[in-house]
Amino acid sequence: GRGNFDQWYRDTPSVNQTTKVPLPLTNPGPGQFIFDSAAFFPIDGILFGNEGNDHNFHFTTELHATFQYKGGEKFTFRGDDDVWIFVNNKLALDLGGVHGVQSATIDFDALASQLGITQGNTYSFDAFHAERHTTESNFRIETSIECFVDVVIN
Repeated sequence: GRGNFDQWYRDTPSVNQTTKVPLPLTNPGPGQFIFDSAAFFPIDGILFGNEGNDHNFHFTTELHATFQYKGGEKFTFRGDDDVWIFVNNKLALDLGGVHGVQSATIDFDALASQLGITQGNTYSFDAFHAERHTTESNFRIETSIECFVDVVIN
């Protein structure tokens, strides 16, 4: 229910804790930024620990940024379990649910009207991810949005 879901992204004593970790994006070519991990376990051995597992599973990730929409931007996410991305406070990508690796792309030009964005203006970008099973953790971002260099995730 909503009460349990609300705890995913808020500190609640004895339920969850927050830390910040870097999300280093590589720059393999002009206007291209990538983070790719087939073993995305950013909090192994910290906070509540691995709880008897090989890795610290059952975690959430938040990413918050602002960007100037220049035109031509794309953002692709590939991973397992829940991912919701909001642009300009509107849902732009929904890969909700416990599932194997899935991929989806936000084409900002194609969705500009739906997202209420206009070239030259600055908008919010908010991503929410939840890792909910204990078999794997995949997390890949590929984007042409320049503000994502040196992003820190919660």
